[in-house]
This record gives sequence, structure tokens and C-alpha cells, in this order.
Amino acid sequence: MTIDTTANPHLVVIYGATGSQGGSLVRSLIRNPNFRVRAITRNPSSQSAQQLSQLGVDVVQADGWKKEQITAACQGAWAAFVNTNSEDPIWHNGSGVTEFDLGRTIIDGIIAAGSVRHLVYSSAASTSAYSKGRVRAQAAEMKSQIERYALDSQGFETVCPIHPGFYMELFTIKELAPLFGGFPFMPDAEGFLTLRTPQWGADGPMPVPWVAIREDFGDIVHGVLLDPHRYHATAVPVVSDPRSYPEVTEIFQSVTGQKARYECLNSCEEFGKGIPEMEDLRRLFQFGQLTNAKYFGDADPSAALSAELKARAVEARGGGAADQQLLSFPKWVAGNLMPAI
Repeated sequence: MTIDTTANPHLVVIYGATGSQGGSLVRSLIRNPNFRVRAITRNPSSQSAQQLSQLGVDVVQADGWKKEQITAACQGAWAAFVNTNSEDPIWHNGSGVTEFDLGRTIIDGIIAAGSVRHLVYSSAASTSAYSKGRVRAQAAEMKSQIERYALDSQGFETVCPIHPGFYMELFTIKELAPLFGGFPFMPDAEGFLTLRTPQWGADGPMPVPWVAIREDFGDIVHGVLLDPHRYHATAVPVVSDPRSYPEVTEIFQSVTGQKARYECLNSCEEFGKGIPEMEDLRRLFQFGQLTNAKYFGDADPSAALSAELKARAVEARGGGAADQQLLSFPKWVAGNLMPAI
């Protein structure tokens, strides 16, 4: 693998560039001439990787399990963004390897490159710590451990843990609709598109920290990279528009004109019952009930910081005032869930 390692203080390497988070960051950074982007992928010939190449992105091959490949891919980079895939089947196939093992290898490989000064890691609050050991969501724990490893390594000037909220995009995946009671694709026997989840919060429905990954995530991380020292060791919640589940159904009905309603499940265990892959989501709902929705731990769950970061990034890449606004849930529904005519 041959990589141009010409010194450039604004070269950002992205691990997970073909995913939803990494792709959003790529699309934001390439519009700012002060940054160059290098995308790491295991398969440079994939369609998604080729699309990045067509955008002018430097696409390189590297396997996250091979430290020396990560080191080679990060040569000359100024900053790195890393998102490890918590949904990879390998964590559940009995191999014994964990997401932390992968994250540690990637972090070690980046440090060994010797040039990367700033790391932004897509992380999560420790469910075990904030629930005093009463609940453990595996993905959140692994990400929290990787975050701590990166901070303790002292291999970077700054480490910023980014905590993405709940993806609005979940509602565009038809295969997931049955898990949510059929919402927003499958009407029930009474003709309603019913959203059915456990309660989020302790005493009543609390706002869920929704984020529009495609439209907002990349700009928010871009905003962090404009001033990384300001966010060292500081959890940055990534939120577009916090709304409770009842509000989501009301917005959907108002925007689309389709009949919708919300039903609260009596127990977290009823959500995706019998599906092992849903265990982490059941534990997240349990965590939300035990902590009264402290999804980001002690960090502010509002969209205030995300709004500030997005505005700064859009301004830096030459966007206007209208583009600086976070995407609201009503506008997201209008752009993504309107029924076909």
C-alpha cells in the first residue's frame, strides 16, 4: 500500500468511513478546503468505497485487527475519527474477541503512526457506572472502555469522546418496523401505525436524544475538529432534536397525515422478546428507566452544544445561515417518511 505522507496539519483519517457516521463526516470535511480526508476501509473495491473515491477522498485499505496496517494508513495524519461497529456478528459467534480488543488494536496502530495529534472516538456513557452496576449494555460498556483506553494511553494531545444519540434513520429500516409495533410501515388491525416501546425515563416519557446522522452528525464532529483542545476528555452529545416517543407519533401523524399512535410496553423484556440481538436495546431502555434517561451520563442531553458545533462547521465550509440549523424531527419526517403518492 502506497500512501502520500506529505505533511499536512489538516489531514483527517476516518476509520469507518463507509458507515453512516464516517460517511457523514467525510461529506462535511471535504467541503472545507482546510481539511483533507483519508478513508480507511477493508474493501477499497466496494461500491461505497468507490463512491468516496469519486468525491476526491484518499481511500486506503486496512484491517482494524492488524495494527501495522492501521499504522501505515495513518501516516502523516493530523487527526483521526474512529467508529467501531457494535453490531458486528463476531462479538456473538463464540470467538471470545470483543469490541474492546478491536478498539485497542486500532488505537495502538494510530499512536504508532506518530503524527496523529487528535482523536475523536464515537463512544457511549458506561451504563454500568451510571446505574451503579444494576444494568449493563454490552455495546456501551465496550465503547466506554475503548474511550478510557485512548485517554489513558497519553498518545494524543486531545481525545474527544463523541456520544451519538438515537438514530432517526432507524425508522427508515423496514425490517425493524415489527420491533417497533409496525411503525412507520405496517398498520395494525385498527389501521394505526403504532409505535410500541418500553418507557424512556423513570416517571414518565422523557425526550429521546434523536440525531439525524446523515444531515447533522458530520458537521457536529467537524465542529469539534475546528477546536479540538476545547473538547479534550469532554463527552460531546450529538443530538438534533430531543423528542419523546409520544411526540414522535404526534409529529409523524401531523406531517404525513397517516393515523399513528404510541403504546408503552409494560416491561423492557417485552421489546424484541425472543430475539437475542435485541438484548442491548432492552438493557438501554432499562438503563433509561433506572437513571431517568441519563443516556449521556452527566452531559447535557439538550441539542445546545450540537447546534453550536454545527453552526461553526457550516460557516467554516462556506454554508449559509439556513444550513447552520440542526434538522428538526418534523423536517426529517417530511424528508424521509412521507408516503409514496
